[in-house]
Amino acid sequence: MEIRLREGLYREETLRRETDALIGRYEILRQESEHRFLNGLQMIISLLSLQSRSAENVGTAAQLNVAANRVASIARVHRRLHYLDNVPTVAFRPFLEDLGRDFTALLSCPGCPDRAIVVEAIEVELPTATGIPLGFVVSELITNAAKYGKGSITIRLELHFQKGYALSVSDDGPAFSEATDTTSQKGLGMNIIRSLVESIGGELLTNRATKNECTQYVVLFS
Repeated sequence: MEIRLREGLYREETLRRETDALIGRYEILRQESEHRFLNGLQMIISLLSLQSRSAENVGTAAQLNVAANRVASIARVHRRLHYLDNVPTVAFRPFLEDLGRDFTALLSCPGCPDRAIVVEAIEVELPTATGIPLGFVVSELITNAAKYGKGSITIRLELHFQKGYALSVSDDGPAFSEATDTTSQKGLGMNIIRSLVESIGGELLTNRATKNECTQYVVLFS
C-alpha cells in the first residue's frame, strides 16, 4: 500500500512538473507570437502608407490611407489590451478614456474638422474576458462613426435595468439615410462587431435619435 501510494504521488508530481513546463513554453510562444503580430501590423501600416503617398489616383490614395489607419487602430488597441494579460479584471472607464485619446489623435489632421471623442462612463471593473472583446467593438464603432458620421463621438457606459450594462457609441450626424437594424449591415467591420458581441453573450442594437439625427450603436451585456 505504501509503495503504491509513493508511486501515485510520484506520478502526480511528474505530471504537475510537465504541465508547468508546457504552460511555460506556451507563454513564451504566445509572447513571441504577440511580438511578431505587432511587427507584422507595423510593416503593413508602413507599406500601405508608402503606397498611399506614391499612388497617382486620388481615390486609390485615399482608400490606402483609410486601410493604413484601420490597421494602425487595431495595433493600438492590441498594445493597449496587451497589459491585461494574466489580469482578471480591467477598470473599463480609464480604458475607454485612453482609447478615446488614441482615436482623437488619429482623427486629427491639418485642415480636418475637430472630431472630439467624449467618454461618459460609470466606474466598473469588468472581467478581461469581457473587456477585451468590448475594446475591439468600441474601436470598430469609433472607426465607423468617424467614417460615416460627423461632429463629436460619444462613448457611454451605463447600467441597464435588464441586461446589466449598456455600452454605446454615437455621433452628431446621420450615418444612414434611414433607420437600419444591424442584421442588414454586411460590411466587414459590422461582421467583426457582431461576432465579438456574440462571444460575450451580448446584444447589439442600433438606435436613431430623431432630435439630432444621430446614429447610436448599443451593446447590451452582463
